[in-house]
Amino acid sequence: MLVEHGIELCGRAHYHAIVLVGHSSYYPRFGFTHALVAGLKNPFAADEAFMGLELVRGALSEIEGRVVYPEAFNQFS
Repeated sequence: MLVEHGIELCGRAHYHAIVLVGHSSYYPRFGFTHALVAGLKNPFAADEAFMGLELVRGALSEIEGRVVYPEAFNQFS
């Protein structure tokens, strides 16, 4: 319920997409997939654990670059 609520709140806030690093057998049930973030890099995972969900169709289709996390996440990299 928490993940679904978070997705709903992101939609209400008019975000176009969500990216995350998480368990690759858990998050796909909510629509997250590694294929959507193929053009992105992040400091935490380069494998199936890095996933995205489009809240607006096509939002991640042409995106390339590096995901930058808030400073607080630097203690984990």
